[in-house]
Amino acid sequence: MKRPLSFVAALGMCFFVSINTAYAQVRADTGSIAIGGSVTSSTVIIGIPQEKVDELVRDAKRPLEELTTQQRENIALLKEKLDLNERQVRAALGILGENDIPPERLAAKLVEIAKRFRDLQATASAQPGDDPKIAALKADAQKAVEAG
Repeated sequence: MKRPLSFVAALGMCFFVSINTAYAQVRADTGSIAIGGSVTSSTVIIGIPQEKVDELVRDAKRPLEELTTQQRENIALLKEKLDLNERQVRAALGILGENDIPPERLAAKLVEIAKRFRDLQATASAQPGDDPKIAALKADAQKAVEAG
């Protein structure tokens, strides 16, 4: 009788150990995979599900599609004002003989002209020790520079 009883006890221990092993906690850190049992007929997703990607894209595009009338009017007004400013800059450059400047060079050309203007102002300023006739001519030149 002792032998069958010890066999039953041993069998019970094996059953208990296999149950504990089957229910052991499985953990996977970010970017890794852990399997705690059979993966037959399972779906494993690595990354973002396509439905979530589609939702994020829809949400990103939504603000452009849902512009209010006031927002559309503000955008149109800004475009008009910016176009007016560019036309003014091009007209000023045309007066200086600087035509056909590509849009990406406008800022650099304005800086270049501003530097030349600063140099002209410095040249037209009377310096100590200038001959009186030179000083008078520089004063006239300075007035002309200031008058544009």
